[in-house]
Amino acid sequence: MTDMATEELGESLLQYLPVLIWASDTHGKIIYVNETLLEFRGRSMKEETGSKGIQGIHQDDEEACLSQLLEHLETRTPFDCECRLQREDGTYRWMQNLGRPRYNESGEFIGFAGSLIDISDRKQATEHRALSQKQLIAAQHLANVGSWEWDMEKDQVVWSDELFQIFGLAPGTPVDFSRYTSFLHPEDRERVEETIRVAITHQRPYRFHHRIINTRGEVRWLHSLGETVVDDKGKPTGLIGTAQDVTDLKNAEALIKDKNRELQQTNQSLEEFAHVTSHDLKAPLRAISNLAQWLYDDNYTALGKEGQEHLKLIINKAQAMHRLIESILEYSRAGAAAGKKEPCDVRLILENTLTMITVPKNITLKIPEVLPVMQCERTKLLQVFSNLISNAIRYNDKPHGLIEIKYKDLPSFHEFSVLDNGKGIHPKYHQSIFKMFETLDKDSMPDSSGIGLALVKKIIAGYGGAIKVKSEPGKGSEFIFTIMK
Repeated sequence: MTDMATEELGESLLQYLPVLIWASDTHGKIIYVNETLLEFRGRSMKEETGSKGIQGIHQDDEEACLSQLLEHLETRTPFDCECRLQREDGTYRWMQNLGRPRYNESGEFIGFAGSLIDISDRKQATEHRALSQKQLIAAQHLANVGSWEWDMEKDQVVWSDELFQIFGLAPGTPVDFSRYTSFLHPEDRERVEETIRVAITHQRPYRFHHRIINTRGEVRWLHSLGETVVDDKGKPTGLIGTAQDVTDLKNAEALIKDKNRELQQTNQSLEEFAHVTSHDLKAPLRAISNLAQWLYDDNYTALGKEGQEHLKLIINKAQAMHRLIESILEYSRAGAAAGKKEPCDVRLILENTLTMITVPKNITLKIPEVLPVMQCERTKLLQVFSNLISNAIRYNDKPHGLIEIKYKDLPSFHEFSVLDNGKGIHPKYHQSIFKMFETLDKDSMPDSSGIGLALVKKIIAGYGGAIKVKSEPGKGSEFIFTIMK
């Protein structure tokens, strides 16, 4: 191939290489650009040559690029800088500008030559990785989570910054497996080392809680997760994982356990107190009631009408006080530790409830076709229905009364309602009726203890549910309650 042919081939290659080629003279005037650069810029050769410096470089990058060229002119070495170059549609692309000063055979400087490579996608990916890393570091800090990697062959452990913070070490401090195990709490060290050994041997992931003692002398609880890394042949080469500082959570759990223990002791003491107190109160009440009844029976004629009324009042009041004590005792039992839950057919519970309640002939009771079988304590659910149905009967003043039980199957709850067409309740009493000793109609219902609805609310709350009432005077009432599934 002749020198001319070789020169023509080189020129053709330069024109259509997938990079932007340029050259300048000694004064920095552009004397050559290839076809690829012209297409990128959307301009002609005449428009792109003759000016000082490459046209279209972002004004914020011009000074840095010029400094690079002058610096490497002094050292006679290749230059490598980044700049933004405007293309045909007016947008800018990041370019890597690679080149060097040119010299003739005599060693005289004759200009620069270089190439521009589009690195926008690479730069965007790098910035995205940097942002992701920054977000990861922030997330780890917020969650008190650190990541780690152990190279078994080099016995080198790589920690994230948050893990150095948890262990009380400066970021970048050299760590190996032995250094890591030196932080383990003496009571946990053997268990942790055995867990890691089993994970490597059987190549299976692990998770567990353990304690460390950091450089500040603090005992910290960690939740550690890890899995084995293997090579192409399946040979274990290390472990990777995370460790989260869960000390605050562990302390909170311990505090809750202590408080629950105290609460159980208090409940037990209160239950014992209620039993003893009720016994001590009921004994003299029985004596008063019995004595008054004997006087009434043995001296009925001699007492006269006024004496008879006084003794009857004493007997009634003693019996009312006895019922009140029984109700208080029943209320205290509702707050005791939950008994054994078992599958309960609500239909059977309602049927059992109705055997203990006398439903007047003028009242119609409706029970839905579909009722659930759910986990609960039979006696407590029976108490709930018994109180609500009894109240619906007691406060129904209509010649043709109606009581209807309804049921809804909600995603997280069973919802029941007891609806009646009775007297109704004014909205201002919708909250107070669930308090102890609240009775709206004390004159017509002197035997009411005022504890029934408070007892119902307490039982339902024990199942993670709630109760409310919808009612207006003269329009009946609907008591709606939920029980968590």
